[in-house]
Amino acid sequence: MNRRHFLVSLPLLCSGRLLAAPSAPARFLLVFLRGGYDAANVLVPVSSADYYALRPNIAIPKDAALALDGDWGLHPALAETLHALYGRGEAAFIPFAGTRTPAAATSRRRIRSSSASRRATAAMPRAS
Repeated sequence: MNRRHFLVSLPLLCSGRLLAAPSAPARFLLVFLRGGYDAANVLVPVSSADYYALRPNIAIPKDAALALDGDWGLHPALAETLHALYGRGEAAFIPFAGTRTPAAATSRRRIRSSSASRRATAAMPRAS
């Protein structure tokens, strides 16, 4: 998808609705989200005492989470979208999945940015 197609599709993405393709032979879609969302408040570890101890002000209450099983729940805002898909057997969740080095790309950007900043600062004329 190019940037123009993505920008044109933004109203659909931001509408708060999940759109799905019509019924077809089985397909596999992997959505890997990095940054920009709080994983533990989307897929809530409702059986984890540590989750509630470490997030006293932002944890999703056990009784508010949408049950997936005895250990996991979903954020209540996902009732009509992901939870409905899960209930029909059309969605699955894999907690703790990710890349081997999740911060590698961010670290490289940070290093490049700080290097560029040092070069720009060194090139600036000094005040007398």
